[in-house]
Amino acid sequence: MTKYRFLIGWMEGSDSASDPTGIESQEDLLDPNNQVDSFEFELPNGMDGYAWRVGASYAFDANFTAHDSFSLVQKWDGDKWVDV
Repeated sequence: MTKYRFLIGWMEGSDSASDPTGIESQEDLLDPNNQVDSFEFELPNGMDGYAWRVGASYAFDANFTAHDSFSLVQKWDGDKWVDV
């Protein structure tokens, strides 16, 4: 099994953001000072191509939408999170 995390945050100034988020690009999701939600899950090895879809479904259930948010999928390589 491979561990993944799906990072998502509302774009700064979007109608859906209730507070300043500090997120103006995908890279801003990695700044711990910004308002970012994270969903962690596991998939069988070799399923990197499905990781974004699984993470997006978790985010959708938490009322996130794609039109005014940035997202990023990473997997745990045993030492650190790396982009998928």
